Amino acid sequence: MLLTGATGFIGTALIPVLLAKGFEVHAVARKAFSPPPGNIITHSVDLMDLAARRALVKSVAPPYCLHLAWNAIPGRYLTTRENLLWTAATLGLYHDFVTCGGRRFLGVGSCAEYDWSYDGLLKEADTPYRPSTLYGSAKEASHRLLQESALLDGVSFAWAHLFFTYGPGESPGRLVSDIARGCLNGEVVPTSLGTQIRDYMYVKDVANALTCLLDGQVEGTVNVASGIARPVSEVILAVSEAAGRPDLVELGGRESPVEEPQSLVADVNRLRNEVGYEPSYTLIEGVCETVNWWRSQIRND
Repeated sequence: MLLTGATGFIGTALIPVLLAKGFEVHAVARKAFSPPPGNIITHSVDLMDLAARRALVKSVAPPYCLHLAWNAIPGRYLTTRENLLWTAATLGLYHDFVTCGGRRFLGVGSCAEYDWSYDGLLKEADTPYRPSTLYGSAKEASHRLLQESALLDGVSFAWAHLFFTYGPGESPGRLVSDIARGCLNGEVVPTSLGTQIRDYMYVKDVANALTCLLDGQVEGTVNVASGIARPVSEVILAVSEAAGRPDLVELGGRESPVEEPQSLVADVNRLRNEVGYEPSYTLIEGVCETVNWWRSQIRND
């Protein structure tokens, strides 16, 4: 199987899960990297380079593809025009995959594709798709075009809507990583009041859910999330307590962006009842592993 974005936050967590499932993994990233032990072959390829991408897919001829690669840099990914390039690269990758005999394609999208003004759980078949960012629009366009193409091509196609993922290896600039690093470094961490309601899922659970989806027969859109509605303040408190410094968190020290929706929570019936996956980690377990990872990073710096 072909895995793009293999050195990213989620890709790094996915590789051991895919290997444990028995896949031969062809892991793709822009820069060369050292793979973990196992049945894995690495490829250093820029997916926006049409000739290099086509040569890669032709040489591997994978029956499965799990496409993660995209710009996910905090503070940039929602608005960068690179989203347009990633849409083109995604459609091109799918075309190359089908041309070379690929059978099942799993693309990874985002809750940013949904209409964030919708009141209630975000559900695959019922919630309107009305993205409010360039990132969400690019993901939604890729999703829609690939789904229609797969029907014409007779290819098994699934699209995962990710919500809020956290865990070891997450980039600085996101909620959990910034609170963990700040508290462990003894720094005051200003946050919003945390009244927003969000759906957080530990990265290892996300990796296991994506692997189950890839290895199954469920088609169409599937929310990959916990389905648990919790205020952001609960996550903030859990991280700061795991770091041993809840006194450093300044709730209300920064304003919430005015465009932020109050609630983003997934309906996970498809994930649980059709894919057959339920999260294994509680919030506390996931947060503790994450904080311990950051502790080891700070110690080794």
